[in-house]
Amino acid sequence: MLALLLIPVCHAAVTSVSGTIALMRDTTLLQPDGRLQGLTLLQLSFPYGSGCNWAWINSTDNRAAGTALAAKLSGASVTIWYDNTIVSPWGETDICGIA
Repeated sequence: MLALLLIPVCHAAVTSVSGTIALMRDTTLLQPDGRLQGLTLLQLSFPYGSGCNWAWINSTDNRAAGTALAAKLSGASVTIWYDNTIVSPWGETDICGIA
């Protein structure tokens, strides 16, 4: 099992979930809406909970995005730590930030 991203320390809103990556969406740097440029969105085979349906990876976090891509291509199980208080850059509250 791959552990995707950083393990959080002392943050009450951070939750983890494990499963395989069912859906992965990437936006390019050519996306007209600057808030969406280069983001990666993940949906797992197991529900996130806490009101989250997707998790998003910041465009500057190439390591996390690369790890997610490797896990998706290999079908490996991952653990994702996410924070339901970090909403998407465009304000959707069901798309939570990777912690």
